[in-house]
Amino acid sequence: MSEHAGEPDSTASRYMKALLVTVLVDGKVTDAEKRLINRIQRRLNIDDHQLHRLVRDVAGGQQIELPPDEQGRRATLELMVVTAAIDGQISPDEQRLLVDMGQRLGMVDQVWQELYEKALRKAEQIRARESEGTHHPQPPNPDASTAPPPEPSKVDQAEELIEQFYLHLADWADPTEKASRLLELGSAVVIPLIRAFESYRVPERCPDVTGFRLIIADLLGQLGDRRAVYYLAELLGLGDQENELTNASLRGATAEALGKLIGQDFQRGPSGVAAARQWWREHGQGHYNPII
Repeated sequence: MSEHAGEPDSTASRYMKALLVTVLVDGKVTDAEKRLINRIQRRLNIDDHQLHRLVRDVAGGQQIELPPDEQGRRATLELMVVTAAIDGQISPDEQRLLVDMGQRLGMVDQVWQELYEKALRKAEQIRARESEGTHHPQPPNPDASTAPPPEPSKVDQAEELIEQFYLHLADWADPTEKASRLLELGSAVVIPLIRAFESYRVPERCPDVTGFRLIIADLLGQLGDRRAVYYLAELLGLGDQENELTNASLRGATAEALGKLIGQDFQRGPSGVAAARQWWREHGQGHYNPII
């Protein structure tokens, strides 16, 4: 803390302002965002009076001084993720906020994903250290050489599952179980799904060439990760043709998914598609950018 009473440490202040800018950009603060702010506030030792002053500064348009170098920006985001995860799981809403903050700090997707996973591991290590003395230590593995090989990363698992869709979707009566396995992988699956959504490749022997992309749109909506906003909106910008790139069913699913990401109830049909396109023209375009 600063030596001056009622004034937070400059680094803590800068970190909190960066978070507040991300939260306040849409003009409203959700319950999940309030919870994340409160958790980070406690960890940074910022009291309520200081927090209110920072909110006023940000709301009043005060210039935010972010670290000029990539190392400093990475440290800023890593601290936010560690702080959010230190008490347990990060909720999907909190994760979306951290993704937005990463984009505001100029993090490209692969860098963000690596940093996010590193920060989660660091938070887990901190929790483990804090709980030392309350649990008996585990004995060392007497035969570490026979330990099984490490599991594939979540990204690798996601890419393998997506490949199975390309190879076998035509053979599956119901792909729900396979789709749920993708959802279980969480944020790690978002980029592989976006790449598949953007790809011209179609599942083998599958008569409905847009069927897999419709499944992907539904998954992206359920995952709630705003990194997908640009790509969903991009598909809606293709127009109202019925061809191998777009059709009414795919547009409806895409509009509904986009609504879930931004907190809007876009219906799965022509009216929802029209509403989603209008939102993109008036509010989304220029704010959400491609990341791959």
